[in-house]
Amino acid sequence: MACELCQKPALLLCTGCRCAYYCCDDHQKTAWASVHSKVCRLVGALGSARAFCTLEERRQRDETVRQQKLRIMQTSIMCGTRHIFSDRPGLAMPAAKQALTMAAEVFGASSVELIRPFLMLASACVLLGELNSAEGYLSQGEWTLIYAKSEDHALRAWLFRGWGQLLAARREWVQAKWCCAEDVHHCAEAFGPQDVRCTLGYFRLAESLLQMEKFDIVSSLFRQIVTIWQQYFYGEVEEGEVPHRLSDPEVIEALHVLTLIRKSFTSTGDDAAAGSSLAALPPGMAHGSVVKV
Repeated sequence: MACELCQKPALLLCTGCRCAYYCCDDHQKTAWASVHSKVCRLVGALGSARAFCTLEERRQRDETVRQQKLRIMQTSIMCGTRHIFSDRPGLAMPAAKQALTMAAEVFGASSVELIRPFLMLASACVLLGELNSAEGYLSQGEWTLIYAKSEDHALRAWLFRGWGQLLAARREWVQAKWCCAEDVHHCAEAFGPQDVRCTLGYFRLAESLLQMEKFDIVSSLFRQIVTIWQQYFYGEVEEGEVPHRLSDPEVIEALHVLTLIRKSFTSTGDDAAAGSSLAALPPGMAHGSVVKV
């Protein structure tokens, strides 16, 4: 058996699911803190398959297994996102690998569903300082998008965001700025330029421009982010319009962006606008239930 984290020979078995193997106590503890505590029961259910006598029973079992794998993938993405935005890249890696495995098993090894786990792995590697590994994961994500011939603007935005993060870590600010601008462009194409899902792209662009001492543009971008969130919480909803409901990863991302924006405004003694937007976050946001009010 191979270790869930490093793929080395492993004999240590999780006594909960009796499916996950580890090469040492440290790797088992890391996996448990990262994601396994959230999916142990689901993983165990995958390993409890039994033979069925009829095709209909087998079909039902296959669909049940598929749904369980989807839940594991979604939970892993949520956990990985939380670890990345909480600056715990070491814990993000096992969650991203779990998400990648489930995505490949459910959708196939060349599906665009693999792109998000690849980008999570790349982001974790950047935070860990493993920039060559990050470039490898980003290249795999880009190849997957090209192979699938996808024109999905949201996926393109995520890829450019990943490249921008890597280039910023290498202090290649001009190239990073270009990637961040492409991120904003594709986010705007996918969701509209005033959508809250564009705000992380705006923030990454502002970070690159800050290093280039474009202070006026940076301040404008920060205020644009705050304005978008104020509109999200306080703006009127047009008749027949269905408010966008934030997913759990989007909630984590939103809290991260708004907190960083507030810190930026606080450092300059002008945090009133950012503070009012942060104060508007309802309690349900922590549970992924935020909608426009």
